Amino acid sequence: MDNKWRSDSFQFIIGNNLMVMGIATAMYMTTLLMIKLAEHRAIIKSHVKIPFPCLECNLNI
Repeated sequence: MDNKWRSDSFQFIIGNNLMVMGIATAMYMTTLLMIKLAEHRAIIKSHVKIPFPCLECNLNI
């Protein structure tokens, strides 16, 4: 009985850790995506202001 309970709690802990890691990874990816979009928006805005294309991104958005 004691051994069964121990293995159940162990699986529960592993499951929780996987879930937390999954959520953290998803949040990290979303943050990276948001940063990329913000950078692209800033580049587009600078293109609108500057008549000639900037050499860094060369309009490859």
